[in-house]
Amino acid sequence: MDRPIQQQVLFIAGVEEAPLRYRVYLPAEAIGLLGINTQVRFYTDKDLNPAAETAQLVVLHRVRATDEILTLISKLRDKNTPVLYDVDDLIFDPDAARNIPWLETRPAKEVRDFFADVNRYRTAIEACDGLITSTETLCREAHRLIGIPARHFPNGVGLKLDQLSRAALEKLPFTRKPRLCYLSG
Repeated sequence: MDRPIQQQVLFIAGVEEAPLRYRVYLPAEAIGLLGINTQVRFYTDKDLNPAAETAQLVVLHRVRATDEILTLISKLRDKNTPVLYDVDDLIFDPDAARNIPWLETRPAKEVRDFFADVNRYRTAIEACDGLITSTETLCREAHRLIGIPARHFPNGVGLKLDQLSRAALEKLPFTRKPRLCYLSG
């Protein structure tokens, strides 16, 4: 008897900073709650191609275009596997990037490298089927600049942080006064 194919989503991460949690691990957790298997790999992982072979959807987060990544995207699209790009910042617009005051404080080589990365992000996005962004504004900008279909998926809290927050709240004495909580991301 044939068994149904298990759905598999592969997230390919290009950075290890805080956005990794909000834009890769939390969406993977949310998809997992729907019964869909997820894997998270870094774009430099040696086992990236075999992981991509079994995926029904691939999502790249802040992955710079490299020959290897562009070849992988092309192979996936050839076999009709959708490839989406996830971004939480306007890292694909060189004109907007020129207005970042931080760049005025950096050495020339670092500025050149920064703009090379902006162009590599944009190239990777343009190779994909669609874009996922953290805000509606990014969706509109991506559509305006690149013409790529874009959808908004907001940052979230996740199950673990929710559980930890509820546990911490239960330890506090009851009050009718408002309480503030800072949640980065």
